[in-house]
Amino acid sequence: MRRLLAALLLLGVANAAGSNRLGFEGPLEGGLPAGWKHVAFPSISKTTSYAVVTSGDTLVLHAHAKGSASVVVRRVDTTGERLRWRWKVERTILAGDGREKKKDDFAARVWVGFAGDWSQEGWSYRRSGKKLEEAYGFVPPTHWIHYVWAGRGRARGEGFDEPYDGEHFKCISLRSSNDLLDTWYTEERDPREDFKRLFGRDPGKIIALAVMTDGDDTDSEADASYAEIEWVTSASR
Repeated sequence: MRRLLAALLLLGVANAAGSNRLGFEGPLEGGLPAGWKHVAFPSISKTTSYAVVTSGDTLVLHAHAKGSASVVVRRVDTTGERLRWRWKVERTILAGDGREKKKDDFAARVWVGFAGDWSQEGWSYRRSGKKLEEAYGFVPPTHWIHYVWAGRGRARGEGFDEPYDGEHFKCISLRSSNDLLDTWYTEERDPREDFKRLFGRDPGKIIALAVMTDGDDTDSEADASYAEIEWVTSASR
């Protein structure tokens, strides 16, 4: 308990000083670190459970999905060029490859959201955007990249359309069922360059981050942990 409280205090000081660290070690609000919010999907009856736990000397966000889906999201304002994080999967979804809606489940996802012009979107998408604004507490991104831990059949670095809305959501497979379970991996990506490659144009400003573990489409169970999400510059690599 003392180690937990010390970590929370230190990260609270770092965040107050304007750190680019967006991990899960800050002061808790409603069970999640300040700035992060658990948001359900109205069309999905069961939500994934998220909890801050200790892993060695680090506080991490553990997610457990059982035929469920929901997202933990936060607003961001960063000048960092690259996004770095650690994650591990304890129980994966072998069928989760995103090739169709009924297989659109991943044991772990890290989302990066980009601002856009909502007035140029269709009526239905604008309506969903208004609902998300109420849920998130800020104007949501129009476009997202999902970095995913896939099941079988996806190559590392492979980009593909998210099957529910490939116009606004793109995915990149960083890990798959070929990777070891219960093993921490560190990732580092340039989301703006990934956006250019996947969407074929320059990105808007990065305004949101999210993580999600979901098993609703395949009615599967999955466990994953996320830690030490931070923005870094090229010089800090």
